[in-house]
Amino acid sequence: FTTKNVIKNIVKLSTNRYATHYFAVSRIAGEWLFGKRMVDSGKVEIWPNAIDCKKFVFNLQKREKMRKMLGLGNDLTLIHVGNLRPEKNHAFLFQIFKQVLDEQPSAKLILVGRDMMDGTTQSLAKGVGIDKSVQFLGSRSDVSDLLQAGDVFVFPSLYEGFPGAVLEAQAAGLPCVISDTITDEVCITNNVKQLPLGDIRPWVEEIIKAVQYERKDTSSQLYRAGYDITTLTEKLMGFYENIFQGRL
Repeated sequence: FTTKNVIKNIVKLSTNRYATHYFAVSRIAGEWLFGKRMVDSGKVEIWPNAIDCKKFVFNLQKREKMRKMLGLGNDLTLIHVGNLRPEKNHAFLFQIFKQVLDEQPSAKLILVGRDMMDGTTQSLAKGVGIDKSVQFLGSRSDVSDLLQAGDVFVFPSLYEGFPGAVLEAQAAGLPCVISDTITDEVCITNNVKQLPLGDIRPWVEEIIKAVQYERKDTSSQLYRAGYDITTLTEKLMGFYENIFQGRL
């Protein structure tokens, strides 16, 4: 356990004892915090970590601008958004990308996220022999623009509560290949393929298929599913109004 995880486990003890209303961003998060029985009983409301969908809407002009800035040309480009941490499973991602390079030698991998491992991930990429095709961009404030530049979003995490990055990628119209260890609640569009963390070949095949994908605006699907921040804000305001007026 990290210090952060220890604190979380201590805090959730009092949360279960004194809470009057129960919320979680996903079923798996709710089960961890309140227990499966509470979630199954319906007492826990699932309110997702919503995003500003309009910020991520696919834009061809922005895509072309970002690809030029990153020097991508017409190369197949994989993108991953997440801090460099063990649970993000970059070692597996690099093995996938190495095989992608066997079929698409000019392919690129863009990594967006703060380095939490003191350069270990960069060293790993070099050890695998893919470092010249990988761009480590660090923590960025323009993730919505960077997602425009990608061709496929790859996310082989070992575990997640509810990964907002996958929502953002879907809002940007990207085909997503993610691990089946992640809750399927995050699969809002038809562009998400979940695969087990075992055989690398299916990952490579799904990524190569992305070349044939016609990029389009899929943000409306997230709106309808309730994952837009404006919609969720209105829902939250309604909840507090009901609390103040004694209806809940």
